[in-house]
Amino acid sequence: MDFQTWIAEIEAVVTFDIDAALWRKYFDAGLTPIEAIEQNRIDEEV
Repeated sequence: MDFQTWIAEIEAVVTFDIDAALWRKYFDAGLTPIEAIEQNRIDEEV
């Protein structure tokens, strides 16, 4: 899956606008879109 497809899957799930540059770290880490959403939620709580 390429980055644009990966971002599109996240945007189809979340209700907020995402900055693709900030999410690139999750993509580079090999997370699935759902894992990335969960990891972002955890990161935001810290």
